[in-house]
Amino acid sequence: MLSRSLRVALPAIVVGLLASATASAQGDFCTTAVAVGPGTYTADGPATGFGASNLCFGAGASNADWYSYTPAGNGTWTVGSCLGGTDTRLSVYSGTCGAQVCLGSGDDVCPITIGGAGFASEVAGLAAVAGTTYYIEWDDRWTTAGYNWYIEFFCADAPQSTFDVVPDCANGFYSVDVTVTTLGSATDVTINNTGGAPAITNVGIGTYTVGPFPLNTNMSYSVVNNQDPGCDSYSQTITNFPCPFVSCGPDQYTYCYDDNESTFFVYQSATAFPMAIIFNAGIMQTFGDEITIFDGDDDQAPILYQGFGDQFGDLTGIISVSTNPQNILTLRITSNAFGSCGTYGLTPMDYTVACLDCLNPAATYTVVPDCPHREYSIQVNLTGTGNATDADIINSLNTDTIQNTGVGTYTIGPFGNDTIVQIQVQNGLNNLCRTTSPDLVQTDSACVYNTCGLNTTYCYSNNDEAWFVFDAAVPGPITIEFLQGDMLNGDNVVVYNGYDDLSALLFNGNNGGDMTGLTVNSNNPDNALAVRILGDAAGSCVGGQAPDDLIWFVSCGAVNVDEEPTADDFLLYPNPTNGTLNIGLNHHWTGEVYVNVVDLAGRVVLMDRMNVTGGAVNSIDLTGLSNGRYAVQLTTDHWNKTKQIEVIR
Repeated sequence: MLSRSLRVALPAIVVGLLASATASAQGDFCTTAVAVGPGTYTADGPATGFGASNLCFGAGASNADWYSYTPAGNGTWTVGSCLGGTDTRLSVYSGTCGAQVCLGSGDDVCPITIGGAGFASEVAGLAAVAGTTYYIEWDDRWTTAGYNWYIEFFCADAPQSTFDVVPDCANGFYSVDVTVTTLGSATDVTINNTGGAPAITNVGIGTYTVGPFPLNTNMSYSVVNNQDPGCDSYSQTITNFPCPFVSCGPDQYTYCYDDNESTFFVYQSATAFPMAIIFNAGIMQTFGDEITIFDGDDDQAPILYQGFGDQFGDLTGIISVSTNPQNILTLRITSNAFGSCGTYGLTPMDYTVACLDCLNPAATYTVVPDCPHREYSIQVNLTGTGNATDADIINSLNTDTIQNTGVGTYTIGPFGNDTIVQIQVQNGLNNLCRTTSPDLVQTDSACVYNTCGLNTTYCYSNNDEAWFVFDAAVPGPITIEFLQGDMLNGDNVVVYNGYDDLSALLFNGNNGGDMTGLTVNSNNPDNALAVRILGDAAGSCVGGQAPDDLIWFVSCGAVNVDEEPTADDFLLYPNPTNGTLNIGLNHHWTGEVYVNVVDLAGRVVLMDRMNVTGGAVNSIDLTGLSNGRYAVQLTTDHWNKTKQIEVIR
């Protein structure tokens, strides 16, 4: 049997006679206030007299219902209309009529019904001085309709109790387990109730079942001090929490929420499997409206989710699964007065509730970059479909779905760099059984080549836009030198002095159709260059109209373009060579020179160091290299120069 505790304990101690909810006359003015004591009352509503004071709130009301209360002893007291059925506004005064002092006020403090809007009023914890008269005003700021209300008085020697609501949903009843925790000044107590059930007389500390009562009806109880008349305690208004819908589904629900809601739905698995809820669609107003999903049978259970979906109020994709032994989820929908599905025409909530009587698919996920085109794809390796014969693969960015897939590898995308995506693989029999990837992303920064010696080859296509971004692996400028490459009219290379097209433009063109020999140096604190290759629709390298691939070498250390090496100051010969390569430097170049030989894949295949005397010729042995083209890079502390050679045997 399910047990819901709606209130952990009663306020400290309560004194006073608990009355049934009875019709009570009221005054239209403070001077005609009707005297009342602790109990529960029904008023016909503040519709006449024009006697509202507006002292606590300042304005807003015309008519009022007036009552007075004079406690017989010292203590504290509470007055309110929680679960009283009507939107009320409450003020409490001390003093005399015409010279009142506002002690407290309440508006929109608690629900008007179980699960209803929070528009009822209450003022709690007021100091009670024996023999002092207090005035209670219910005004017509929101309505002139009738309402139920109560006064509670608390004294030091009253018995104390807690309670649990125990529903019997199958038979349409609920009962209340009242636990008397202390007797106060009593030696035994009597437990009365307002729901028509028999009283429980002359009992001590312990737990006693009061009821049963019809589902969704209100009751309250009192613990009467049999030895100290009037020093009694009594409960708040009590009713059962909504009974659960019991099913394994999958059950699909559509709900269009309204303004000022506080609505509960409870769902319980019909089996031993956990309960799950997933939102397929639905938009919420994002200024105060929200859903809350509790891991249990009421709103005291742990919260699994609370919010309004994404930044636009889209609930799609929210999923929660029960972890409690009863396999129950509680959904609460709350809203304010500023727009809703009902008043704004927002997309209604569409959600599915089902038992997780299935097995999750199994998958792994790999990011596959395409840096030149600033995008990436996801390779999904589906290794199992759970207890279904197939699965569906869905991504969170554009919700494209690959349906009815079996075990295998699938490519999802492409997606733009720096956009985060999640991949879900859903069981083909029950989409609540799913495997969700972590956040996956390829960043622009991950596509920056940090290098000081890299050959890059690219064959551009029709209508192409490709990016290559480089920065130096050591402090200092970075240089790009094109070793070869044909380009057609209308196609061009753009080089930026930095990481992107927000940087200064260094080159834009196709070098007369032959990119060979074009050299560009960086001149920025990041030591970065960005190469952008643009092709039109008229032909390309891929199409065969531009036969030679673009090949460029990236090195560290600026080449002075105005002092480009000549045959006199930097010679490589013979070129082509069948083994020995002579390096001739002019008389201005003296000191240590580092030599790197790099193949077209960007690998350094030979390294050497020479101590050069101006005008001398040095040699390196290339007999260990295969036939083909290579870049020879010479580096000193002050300059870096590269030329292309060919090995032929």
